[in-house]
Parts: sequence; C-alpha cells; structure tokens
Amino acid sequence: MADANTNRQSEALAKIRNSSNYVLAGVGVTVVTILLSYSFYFGYVVNLERSEDPQAWVHFSSIFSNFLSPSIAAIVLWFVVRSYYLQKTEFEGVRDNLTVQLQIDSLLRRQSGLIDESRNICSLIEQKWQSKTTISRELEDQNGLGGLVSEQLFNKPPNRKVLTVEVLAKELVKMKHAGNYHSSRPALNEDLYFVLNQLRIIDLIMGRILVIDTQLSKLQPILDDGYAKSVLFSIRPRMFPFTQIFNTLGYADSNSEANFDHI
Repeated sequence: MADANTNRQSEALAKIRNSSNYVLAGVGVTVVTILLSYSFYFGYVVNLERSEDPQAWVHFSSIFSNFLSPSIAAIVLWFVVRSYYLQKTEFEGVRDNLTVQLQIDSLLRRQSGLIDESRNICSLIEQKWQSKTTISRELEDQNGLGGLVSEQLFNKPPNRKVLTVEVLAKELVKMKHAGNYHSSRPALNEDLYFVLNQLRIIDLIMGRILVIDTQLSKLQPILDDGYAKSVLFSIRPRMFPFTQIFNTLGYADSNSEANFDHI
C-alpha cells in the first residue's frame, strides 16, 4: 500500500511537470509567432522603414506589450497554479504515507504484545502442568481413578487426593485408551480446565498473530520476513503435548469450542 501511494504521487508529479512543459512550449511558440508575424507584416507587407521618431517606437511598444503582457501573466499564473498542485500532491503523499506508517506501527505493537502474551501463557501452562492439584472423591468415582497408586499421591486432605496436573491428565488418557469413557469425555477438575482454557486462548492469539502478519505484509512487503511465523514455530512444540492430551480426551474435536487449529 505504501508503494502504491508513492507510485500515485510520482505519477501525479510527472503529469504536472509534463503539462508545464507543454504550456511553456505553447507560450514560447506564441511569442515567436507574434514576433515573426510583426516583423513580416511591418517589414515586408506594409514595408515600413525604420523610424527615428521616439514617439513611433512608443506606439509600437504599446501595441507589442498588449500581446506580451497577457503571455507573461499567463506564465506567472500557470506557475502559481503549478506550485499549488505540486504542494497539494506532496502533502497528500506525506499524509498517505503517514497514515500507512501509523497503521504499521499500531499492528507491530499489537503483534509484539500478542507474542509476549503467548510466551507468558506457555510458561504459565508449563508451570501449572507440574503443580499439585486435588481431585475429590466424587470426581475420582466419576472417572474411575480409584486405582491411583500411593507413590503418585502427596499428602491427602480428607476426601481428596493430591497429585500433579500432569499425572492426573496422563491417568485420564490411559483410561480413555482403555475404553472406559467410550464416546463420552472424562470430567476435568479446575486445574485441567484452567490449562484447557489457556490453550484455547493461546490458539486464538496465534491465529490473530498470523492475521496481523498478513496485514503487515500487504501494507509493507519488506515486513514479510517470517519473524512472526518463526515465533509460532517455536511455541507449537511446547504446546503440542498438551493439545494432544486434550485431543485424546475429546476436548478439541470438530464439535468442541476449540480446535487448536494454530497449535
């Protein structure tokens, strides 16, 4: 878009310069024609001899100035109009370029913020994955998790089991592979739901980063350097194991709220 604005500005300036050349050429031809016509008419047709009377030359110059003065005025007027249009064209070009630059700066700031946010969410998910979580007896019975061995657990509060989010997720995956849930999905505790929602958020963020990257490449092709895509490629391997688990548990299929299209 910036290149298109520059091209339009250059074309407008070229048209103004070309028209100026035509006007100057026309005025020059007119002046030369008048001089030749006067010389031919008074020198050969009327056959006037050169006068030594100053008053005669005054009359001649007044007649000649009646033709020359409008020509000079027309040239001056044209240059004034030409200067106005040149300044107007340059102003419009600067304004368009400034508008495009403001759009680019705004998109770059948004993209940078989204990239930082996606990295922070990655770290938050990885930290949550290794943290302790609890499952109630009700959730344990619902998901059939009574077979968790003691070394997988930490100190247990009454009627709850304490383990890591990773261990809980992997146990649910094992039971899913064993056919315990058939076509249903296992119930998740609050920490697994937290990870799932963060994955949905980061998937939306990554999709938005790609949209902004496309917009930037249209505004300024030189910005299509692959930086945003390389950032996404560095994030995907970190999030892929988590998305695979929720895919297996049935929380990212085609009928769910998130498909993890960008992870």
